[in-house]
Amino acid sequence: MSQPNIPNITPNITLSRDDAINLLLSSIAMEELGISHILNAEGEKIQYVLGTLPGLTGPPATIADLLRVNESVQNVINGSVKNQLFMEAKMSHAIKIPSMIGPTGATGPTGPNGGPPGATGATGPTGAAGAGLNGIVTFNPATAPTYPLYQTVFYNGSTYLVSNAPPSGTPGSSPDYTLVAAAGAAGPTGPTGTAGAAGAFGPTGPTGATGATGAGLTGIVTYNAAAASGYPVGQVVLYNGSTFIVNNAPPSGLPGVSPDYTLIAARGSAGPQGAIGPTGATGSQGATGATGVAGGVGSIGPTGPTGTNTTADFAFAQNTSGTIAIVAGSGLINYPDNHNIASPNITINGTNDTFTIQNSGNYYISYQVNLTLSVVASTRVLLNGNPVPSTATSSVATTNLHAEAIVPVTSGQTISVQITTAASVGLQAPGATVTIFRLS
Repeated sequence: MSQPNIPNITPNITLSRDDAINLLLSSIAMEELGISHILNAEGEKIQYVLGTLPGLTGPPATIADLLRVNESVQNVINGSVKNQLFMEAKMSHAIKIPSMIGPTGATGPTGPNGGPPGATGATGPTGAAGAGLNGIVTFNPATAPTYPLYQTVFYNGSTYLVSNAPPSGTPGSSPDYTLVAAAGAAGPTGPTGTAGAAGAFGPTGPTGATGATGAGLTGIVTYNAAAASGYPVGQVVLYNGSTFIVNNAPPSGLPGVSPDYTLIAARGSAGPQGAIGPTGATGSQGATGATGVAGGVGSIGPTGPTGTNTTADFAFAQNTSGTIAIVAGSGLINYPDNHNIASPNITINGTNDTFTIQNSGNYYISYQVNLTLSVVASTRVLLNGNPVPSTATSSVATTNLHAEAIVPVTSGQTISVQITTAASVGLQAPGATVTIFRLS
């Protein structure tokens, strides 16, 4: 068998062993920089879908959009983790490669011609081991004075090497740091790819680690000048029918005037006047009292008792605050305003969302909800927590949801109105109302 033919490689490679090791570690640093840009881009993708990326506003995202983006980001992170494991193994092997030995000592003098060979000179001392790169760390001014020579430092998207230890100042401005990889400019957004054909569902992959909890919005409160100085950043505030968010804490001034508040939902214009409700039924006439016994001078018998007035059991309540305390999902509509309730026959609880009926009978129940935007939402009456089918209604391209029905109610049962929505909703005048009264 013939020997393999090794081709001539031109130009010749003149890198030293130390140069090759340093280049290998630099390539690992460059890969780490690339991964950091990829992860940053994935973070901006999530910000764009949520509508929190500064300077860019996209169409409102659906739940399905959020799930697809979440799956895409998770796939990128899983791939990045695998690449990190590969680079860790690559770097651990690279830093264990010994540096080149020191130069060979000088050759001893040649003996005289014709004489016996001269003695070989002594081997020179081994050269000192070269200084190698250290693993990448994110720049920290508190620990920077302890960085050794050639420590790799990541700062503001760029990678630096410590060229003078201990270093002083900040990478990018101090001569003690040498730039090895500058942060690249953000590339243009690529075109949207065509939707792929639906494939068969594959097996569910393992659940990834739970990410850190993001800072969310604080629940809605009605503006209170006395408590405003305690509002944190992200606090949602209702003022004069509009909704604002605190962007600088503690805020000063009034929402709509002070730059410390940002408008997120303006008060809608007044809606059309609602139809007049039906006239209540007339109470039954009481029985006539018995006629007195005829006699000489006999007195007239007493008047019989007045019949029961069923319409005396009634309740009306309204929500004119401009918002419903439901961000997304299902919940009960509360009615904190304009109560007109025949207590104690009908009472309302402390959260103003549930009525308790004391007298059994047939009750007329009517409600309406006037939204500021056309969103997918549905409403219905709950009797003792169970839905009344004839009162269910939903909206797709309208801002008004209403229904009315006659419902038999037993003493002690409760009445409430439930709303289900996929997004936060606001109210426009006249807001949300509910009317209840007994017919018989």
